[in-house]
Amino acid sequence: MSGFIFSAMIDVVSSCDLILKGDKTLTWRPFKVDDRLIMHTSRPADVVRVYRKEVVMWRIGGDYAVQPGRGKDAVCRIVIEKITLKTPDVYTEAELKMEGFTGHPSYRSRGFIDLLQAMYRGRGNVRCMLGYAIQFRLDE
Repeated sequence: MSGFIFSAMIDVVSSCDLILKGDKTLTWRPFKVDDRLIMHTSRPADVVRVYRKEVVMWRIGGDYAVQPGRGKDAVCRIVIEKITLKTPDVYTEAELKMEGFTGHPSYRSRGFIDLLQAMYRGRGNVRCMLGYAIQFRLDE
């Protein structure tokens, strides 16, 4: 554990349950226009650190509280292992499973896009919205 809390990962209660069971190890967050990125030198799509208004939002190796809602107590802590720039429409089957979506492949993809569209309504079509695929593990 790094000892620093940079930001909290706020998720819905059902996602928190999946994280605690180890069934969710990936989450997607939208890119914002004022984000500053530190990129990996040899892997162009991989991000090392994301700054938002001079605050470190996410960084490789950073540990974060997982909360079931804004202002709620943390249910666990996670450590970020990888951050990749990605649009939701190019998620692989393996990534959809890491997001906690199971069942028939077409259901997984549709369910994932529908969830993001509901979470980020008013921002347009999330299918082609650039964002961060943040891979993590539970902090033991």
